[in-house]
Amino acid sequence: MTELWSGIFALGGVLIGAVLALVIEVWKRVLDGQAAARVIRVEMVENRVIATGYLQHGTVVDGTGVFDATAWNAYRLVMAPLLTEMQLADISACYARQDRIMQEMLSRHATPKPVQDWVASSMAVGKNLRAIEGGSRTRLLLAQFFGKRTATKDDIERNFGLTTDRTTGKVPERDAEETAQT
Repeated sequence: MTELWSGIFALGGVLIGAVLALVIEVWKRVLDGQAAARVIRVEMVENRVIATGYLQHGTVVDGTGVFDATAWNAYRLVMAPLLTEMQLADISACYARQDRIMQEMLSRHATPKPVQDWVASSMAVGKNLRAIEGGSRTRLLLAQFFGKRTATKDDIERNFGLTTDRTTGKVPERDAEETAQT
């Protein structure tokens, strides 16, 4: 009988350990996602500064550089579990428009309206990122277990057109778009 009880206690200990390990892993994912949201939001603010300078001066101000997507490219997979599909689509559209607008701004063919629209959409995306960054960690943790539908890596690849051809390593959609522009 003692062996049965010791076996039950051992099994209980293993189960508690497994649950704790899972909770700690998801908690780490939430913390990483919040940090990534902060870095991406700061990148978007810097890009808005460049766009605002263009709107005020009619040209890209020297020393401000070009729009950057480094943070999003580096941390999008970290952010995916914390984003809804709608949030992912909004960020995707914002970054896609950002590249086109920067090309127009550098060639001095950008009209104020699209730049203003992009600034407004990037502000809305920034609010979503700020909500994740400053949101309740417990709420985000519970959402990972029980809550909202979050974006997956496949959602990110689909929304960003980043599905690469596994044999060539190229992005077919982007390559076709570049060929059409030339």
